[in-house]
Amino acid sequence: MEVFNNKKIILVAGIFFAVFFLLFSLTQLASAATSSSGSFQYTLLESLPGFFQAGTIMTDFPALILAIYKFGIWTIGICALFMITIGGVMYLGSAGNTSAATNAKGIIFDALIGVFAAMVAYLFLYVINPDLTTININFTAVEIATEPAETSAEASGTLGGGASTGTPGSCGGLATQSGIGSQCASASSQLADMLNCLATKLPSAVVSSVTDSKGYNNCTPDKWSSACAHAKNSCHYGGKTCYASGKSYAADISTRNLSASQIIAAAQACGASYTKDESNTANHVHASVGQKAGCGCN
Repeated sequence: MEVFNNKKIILVAGIFFAVFFLLFSLTQLASAATSSSGSFQYTLLESLPGFFQAGTIMTDFPALILAIYKFGIWTIGICALFMITIGGVMYLGSAGNTSAATNAKGIIFDALIGVFAAMVAYLFLYVINPDLTTININFTAVEIATEPAETSAEASGTLGGGASTGTPGSCGGLATQSGIGSQCASASSQLADMLNCLATKLPSAVVSSVTDSKGYNNCTPDKWSSACAHAKNSCHYGGKTCYASGKSYAADISTRNLSASQIIAAAQACGASYTKDESNTANHVHASVGQKAGCGCN
């Protein structure tokens, strides 16, 4: 019976699932201090018999891990029962043949050890702390500040992306909205590069804001007030970490004469790390290089 030459398969499988369960359960210790959770979403490509069908969208990672473990236990249990039965039949049919009886006992013993190895992990962790057997894994959400909602100045149309009445080509090769031309001097080198590139792709684009008519230094995080046109920690003011440079890492491009989709596509092609369509509320597209520059803003 060559099929039983690999009688230790159950033993190896049992040990494998024991280690598997131990490793994932012990991640509890590392995640115990985690208070916030990120999203998890995975569509199963294959069915997990008795638990989930193919195509099921999993949003609970621990439940998936537990299902895999339980499926493994069921598989090992069924295989072990089969091997024990075969071993018993072989033992009864050994008819005093010492070699056959020893082989049968080995099959039964290895099957029992495999089941024991798979189950002892659960028992071991349960004795230490029952909570470890729940595999309650938390995902830490990575915080990337996004451009907040417009302030009253933006929403009221103060930065509404009006006609190009400023000096043509004064802001990285682009025209500016009336009254904001002086803000272009505050553009960081990264932002200036993006605007120069944008001018080659959309020469008719108009810059409606770079920093703030209230003054850059009056709107940095330590001095910001609701009178500032952009939200606190905005890339227009250098974000959370670059404001000391006195440079802006974002610009608003008017959608009065161009569609938002045109501007977004061109800005992204020119190296913008973040774009936001604000045409419905402020008639412009916000384009930023702050994330790429490590300024903690978008």
